[in-house]
Amino acid sequence: MDRDAMLAARFAAIQKLHAMLALPETCMSDDAIAAVVNLVMSDLCAGETQELRLHIDGAREMTRLRGGLSTLGMDGNLAKMVLL
Repeated sequence: MDRDAMLAARFAAIQKLHAMLALPETCMSDDAIAAVVNLVMSDLCAGETQELRLHIDGAREMTRLRGGLSTLGMDGNLAKMVLL
C-alpha cells in the first residue's frame, strides 16, 4: 500500500472512531477500544510519537472508565491488546 492510500485509510478509520466516541452507547465499547489500540500499533509502525502518546492515554482512560481490564470482552484478547 502506498503512503497516500495508507493515509486515506487511516483518516477514514479515525473518522469512524470519532463517530463511535460521540455516542454514549459506543464510546467505550470493545470495538472503540480496539480501534484506539489499532491506532497505537499504527503509530508505532509509522513513528508517530505525538499521536502515539495520545492514543495510549486514550486506550488507558477508556479501559479505566469501563472498569478495568477484566471488563473488556473478546474472550480476554482485548485486555491483552491493551496491555501491549
